[in-house]
Amino acid sequence: MAIANLEEKAAISVGDTVHRPYISDFQVNDYTKGTAVSIQDITATDETLTIATTKEISFYVDTIDKIQNMYNSADERSQRAAYRLSNDIDGDFLSQVENATNDFDDGDIGGTAGNPIALTSSNTVKSFSLLKAMMNKNNIEGDKPWDVVMDPATASFIEQQVVANGFNTADLTLKNGYAGDFLGFNCFVSNNLLHETILTAAGTIVADNTITVAGVTFTIKAAPSVAGEVDLGASDEISLTNIALAINAGAGAGSEYIEISAANRQTLTNNRVTATSTATTLTIKSSGYVAVVEVLT
Repeated sequence: MAIANLEEKAAISVGDTVHRPYISDFQVNDYTKGTAVSIQDITATDETLTIATTKEISFYVDTIDKIQNMYNSADERSQRAAYRLSNDIDGDFLSQVENATNDFDDGDIGGTAGNPIALTSSNTVKSFSLLKAMMNKNNIEGDKPWDVVMDPATASFIEQQVVANGFNTADLTLKNGYAGDFLGFNCFVSNNLLHETILTAAGTIVADNTITVAGVTFTIKAAPSVAGEVDLGASDEISLTNIALAINAGAGAGSEYIEISAANRQTLTNNRVTATSTATTLTIKSSGYVAVVEVLT
């Protein structure tokens, strides 16, 4: 919430569309005294955001629980529900990084282009300094806040640099996710950053191969019959497609896969786990890190 634009919050509801047009750029011309100038036309391109999603958590507290418990059952559950809703909103907001115009990866700090940066205490300052240079190079406005949302491990590397090198920084005690300033960036810590795992089928997928996501196991079977089993199909591509359907609770339940238990579905939903597949790869996305263990031979 600290870095989101909430100015429309009070006036919008589900079904509304927010319009944020941006104007065309101008051209700088030479001026000759006493001569007419060419008036430049202003055009606008509309960008929209449609409010199409409503989230909810409903729960029941029995009167007996209210009477017999030493604590307030409704308050305890309400706080937990608020926590889950907050995490879901954060995950949805932070996943929009995929729509960014610019990217910054290992190639920008002298490594391999397209690979993620393996951040360490020794390359943290270099990475953030080069990130700032890249943003300046791309004319990103310097009169607006530059925010970085990072995972706890990255925050740890920054803290090590602050201690070792005496950077002037704010108190690093977390407050609403804010962790202080570092090299001109406002730093926030979150466990809900978009995380991506890409698996490649090494050969022919066979029966009894498995993939486990956040502790939820899916097992390839020639004839699925119990929860979590996925139809083998006639090729790796079909197997991967069926695994993605099973992870997403997509079409084909009962034939392409057998639906997992309600508890396991809750685990995947709370971590915002989704999957897509191609002929040879399975891409799993989540809010924050989830362990993925696969046996696809």
